[in-house]
Amino acid sequence: MSGKAKLIIEAPNGDFCPVRLMQKIMEGKWKFIILYYLMLKPTRFNELQRLIPNISHGVLTTQLKEDMG
Repeated sequence: MSGKAKLIIEAPNGDFCPVRLMQKIMEGKWKFIILYYLMLKPTRFNELQRLIPNISHGVLTTQLKEDMG
């Protein structure tokens, strides 16, 4: 798949849907855990890796890029 996936945030009737937006934002196994630590305090990448030892470097990078993008 090339480029970014389209962010679908509309209800079937075409109106903006905040629930669909949150579903897209929270996709992924690690999003809740990452966001939890980021809400506690500003956290650097290496500190996140120490706090979440089961996450790979690549997955953490991808998840953070998706959150920032």
